[in-house]
Amino acid sequence: MMKNFTGFAELWEKEPETTVKAFMDSKPLMVDFEALFKHYRRMETDIDEFPPSFQVGSIVFYTDNLKRGLKTEINNWKMAYAKALNDKSSQDMQMVFDKIDDIQKRLTRPCKDLDDVRTHMGALSEIRQNEILIDQTITPVEETYVMLNKYEIAFNDGKPELVDTLQYAWKKCLQQGKEVQAHLLEIQPVFKQNLLDNVTTFQQDFITFVDDYNKKGPMVHGTPPREASDRLTIFQAKFDELWRKFETYSAGEDLFGLAITDYPDLQRIKRV
Repeated sequence: MMKNFTGFAELWEKEPETTVKAFMDSKPLMVDFEALFKHYRRMETDIDEFPPSFQVGSIVFYTDNLKRGLKTEINNWKMAYAKALNDKSSQDMQMVFDKIDDIQKRLTRPCKDLDDVRTHMGALSEIRQNEILIDQTITPVEETYVMLNKYEIAFNDGKPELVDTLQYAWKKCLQQGKEVQAHLLEIQPVFKQNLLDNVTTFQQDFITFVDDYNKKGPMVHGTPPREASDRLTIFQAKFDELWRKFETYSAGEDLFGLAITDYPDLQRIKRV
């Protein structure tokens, strides 16, 4: 009769911590977890089928304590794998929620200037880049908690309730993206024309700045050190403002597929 219990040797021959870690490192699929939980359920069924006692010669052995101990070990193994799966699914779920939150914050930003347009288009681009990944992440997360519920495994951490909102949050984000994209198509001509007008004004302002810099800047030959320092402060402030506009307008030109205007003198002065 004792040989019937040797089939459970795996329960004490290995350590759950190292075994589960190696299993997780192999990047298992949901079917792999399903196979494990089925295996442990079969073991529990086998234990239930053992007789309450058996006799060897004149000695009667009662199996209640042994069966209870084996079931405890099975549960320990089952919970070790379940916890690893729950932890991974929790991390994946949080990653998706964080991504959705980040994208939605950018999509809800009022569209008042080119920086806002760029922010919106960046968020839309991120949706396109991550759509397949997020869909492929959400499905296993949902399957995780369906399977844990199937095998009556619970952690009371609120994750099963939270996962119910995951798909809804992602669909809402996708819908918001479609609405923002439609809005951008409406306002794009206006922003594009404003950009072209601003670039024209910027070119004139920069020509004036370069002329003043060459004639009155800190590098003019013979300028006393103190006066050169004062001029540097003044021109640096003007240059910083021009550089900020240059970055904004260049990004806008790139945004609308226009040729990016080159300003060699701007780069030259920046290096000084």
